[in-house]
Amino acid sequence: MLNQAIGSLRKLDIAAIFSWVSVAVLALTQTSMVESDNLQSYWSFSSIGLASCLAFSEIRRRRSEIQVQVFRDAATTDPLTGVGNRRWLDIEMKQRLSQFRRQYVPFSVLMMDIDHFKSINDRWGHDVGDLVIVKVSETIRKTLRDMDVLCRIGGEEFLAILPGTDIKAACVAAERIRHAIEMCPFFKQDRVIPVNLSVGVTAAMSADEIDVILKRADEALYAAKRDGRNRCFVKLSIEPFSINAHDSLFEERGVLDTQSRLGNSKVIDNSLMMVR
Repeated sequence: MLNQAIGSLRKLDIAAIFSWVSVAVLALTQTSMVESDNLQSYWSFSSIGLASCLAFSEIRRRRSEIQVQVFRDAATTDPLTGVGNRRWLDIEMKQRLSQFRRQYVPFSVLMMDIDHFKSINDRWGHDVGDLVIVKVSETIRKTLRDMDVLCRIGGEEFLAILPGTDIKAACVAAERIRHAIEMCPFFKQDRVIPVNLSVGVTAAMSADEIDVILKRADEALYAAKRDGRNRCFVKLSIEPFSINAHDSLFEERGVLDTQSRLGNSKVIDNSLMMVR
């Protein structure tokens, strides 16, 4: 990122200097044509000075804009994976919650954690652990939509914000990600490193604050870990229980129709259920 910014600055310098030289040559040409006219010469050299001032002013302005963008990106980007960091998560969550409250635009949250990551570090080394984190983040990113937001919020923990997504669609997305990680090959010296992911799912509900949403997602993730890992759980209430994520089973257990409307979507409001 920094190298790209430096390259952009150099291109700006070259372009601005080229523009300045072009104006200067034009002014000198005009001066030579009217050398006997002192007033014309004065204005020609004045145009050279004005052109140089404008060129260097433009260079400073563009440099400042690029530097601000570089610093902003560095402050909101995880250096290992290139996805957003906790600061970017806070910015995005505030924006999505504001849209939810003003325009009833639903959004869901997936909290994801690499299973047994400490064992990977202990057995294969931290360099391999870093490669696993990068590979997992790339796989998640490819599985998500372009509009979704992925952040790394801890050592081996990620969180995705899914705008315009109700709880059922979020469950499908969570299982798709879990399956993609399970099927993704991780190799070290021709040996396969087993990597799995546990996922906690929740959706924004009325009267929610950011910390409440994140706590629900974290509790769902903890339930997935406690239940054996390599699975997805979703939580939308205080009283949790586990069932398979199929509408027929929801209806059988009386879970399906506690409705909290978010635009055209429905939220299942009293369950913690296993998605497999």
